[in-house]
Amino acid sequence: MNPARSHSRDFSLGMNTDISERVYGYRPNSALAIAAAVVYGTLASALLFRVVMSRSWWGLCLPIGSFFVSLGFVLRVLSKHSPSSIGIFAIEGLFIICSPAAFLAFNYITYGRLISYIGAEHSIINPGKVAGTFVISDVFTFLLQAGGSGLQTSYKLANTGQKIVLVGLALQAVSYGFFIVLLIKSHISIKSSGSRPMDKSSTLIWVLYFSSAFIFIRCIYRVAEFAQGRGGYLLTHEVLLYLLDVLPLVLAITVYVPFWPARYLGYHRKESLEMNGGLQP
Repeated sequence: MNPARSHSRDFSLGMNTDISERVYGYRPNSALAIAAAVVYGTLASALLFRVVMSRSWWGLCLPIGSFFVSLGFVLRVLSKHSPSSIGIFAIEGLFIICSPAAFLAFNYITYGRLISYIGAEHSIINPGKVAGTFVISDVFTFLLQAGGSGLQTSYKLANTGQKIVLVGLALQAVSYGFFIVLLIKSHISIKSSGSRPMDKSSTLIWVLYFSSAFIFIRCIYRVAEFAQGRGGYLLTHEVLLYLLDVLPLVLAITVYVPFWPARYLGYHRKESLEMNGGLQP
C-alpha cells in the first residue's frame, strides 16, 4: 500500500482513525481533561462575577477566555470518543492554544489603566496606547495561531500549519517579553521618583508580575513544543501539557479572583479615563 495514500486517508472525514493518537502519540486522558474543564469553567464564573460586581466591563476578556479554554477541554474529551472527527479535533486545538491570548490582553489593559492612574510619565509608551498596541499584536499572533491550527488538520498542509502556529507563538512570546520589560521599567521609575506614594496600587504591580511570570512560562513551553514538531518529547507526553500549560495559566488568572484590579485603581481622573479609551471599572 502506498504510505502517502494511507496517511491521506487517515485525515479524511468519516474514516475510523484516531487523529489525536496520530498527532500526539497518545489518546487524551479524559479525567485530566474534565478536571481542566471544570477548573477553567469555575474560574470563568468567578471572574465574571468580579466583572459584574465591579462593573469592570473592560475585563470581560478574562472570563470569556477562560470559558473558551474550558470548552476546549470539553471537546478534548469528546475527541476521545469521536477519534476520527477532524472538526472536533481542530476546534479543540483552536480553543486550548489560542484562547489564552485573552489572558495576555487582560494584563495589557490592566497595565495601561494602572499607569494612567499612577502617572503616564512612568511608562515609555503612552498608557493610552499600551493596550491598543499590544492587543493589536495579540490579535495578529492569534490569527496566525488560529490559521495554522486549522491547516494542521490537512494532511498536505499539516507541516505548513505547524510552522505558522510556531511563528504565531514565537511572536506572542517576544511581544509578551517586551511587555514584562515595560512593566519592570515602569516599576523602577515609580519607585525611584518618589513623587507619588504607591499605596494599594503597588499590590497590583506585584499581581501583574505574578500573572506575567506564569504566562511567559506557558509561552516558552508552547514555542518549544511546536519547534520540536510532531513526535517531539513535549508534544507526546500529555502530563507536560497540564504541568506547563494548564497549571501556569490557571495560576496566572486565579490571582485575579482575590486581587481584582478595580479594587486597587480607585476612581480615575477624567483625563486618565480618556487616555485609556474611556473605559471605567
